[in-house]
Amino acid sequence: YHKDWHAGVVGLAAGRLARQHHRPAAVGFVDDSGAIRVSLRGVSGFHIGDLLHACSDCLLGFGGHAGAGGGTIREGRWGDFVSAMGKAIQQQCKGESKGREYAIDGVLTLPCLHIGLAHRIRQFEPIGRKNPAISWLIQDVHVSERKDLKGGVIRLTLSDGQYYLPAIVFFGSVLSPSLQLGSIVSVLGQLKPDDWKGYDAIQFEVEDVWVNQDN
Repeated sequence: YHKDWHAGVVGLAAGRLARQHHRPAAVGFVDDSGAIRVSLRGVSGFHIGDLLHACSDCLLGFGGHAGAGGGTIREGRWGDFVSAMGKAIQQQCKGESKGREYAIDGVLTLPCLHIGLAHRIRQFEPIGRKNPAISWLIQDVHVSERKDLKGGVIRLTLSDGQYYLPAIVFFGSVLSPSLQLGSIVSVLGQLKPDDWKGYDAIQFEVEDVWVNQDN
């Protein structure tokens, strides 16, 4: 949590962290009264509502269901909440190591990723728990350009040697070591119009990355 984080983005941040680490994530902000309020997001195999009940001694109030929830931390109990949350996650793991699971809607090559497809995908919005984002796998592309921005954002250009695709990684510290210049990688993520650049610009939001072991 951080006092400068905005209430409107903590849920989005928690969702991205949960997908990256395949563990429930909690991200908090400080409200006008000085209390820490957290937003939680989960992944397959975990129940956020049950997790919050396990942390209830640290919370003034909370609510949630299987995939998401939130609550207010009791004064001075942030450390206790983090500890209780970790124990609750391990309890739901039941001693097993849960591997990452992804729903991949298709495997595409770079020529298939264009503004027409991005606009057609946008017609399926709004995205939510019952309508997950359409995820594409792109295999064996080069990281031909990389620029590190503030807030852990990484801008990339991915190439197959003939075609080039702009890509972006939010909260990129976890994936950064796998996205070195010249690396050959496979990436999973979503194709979207780049509304900031406009016209026919697109960008690929990277959710996860695998490095080609022959690099």
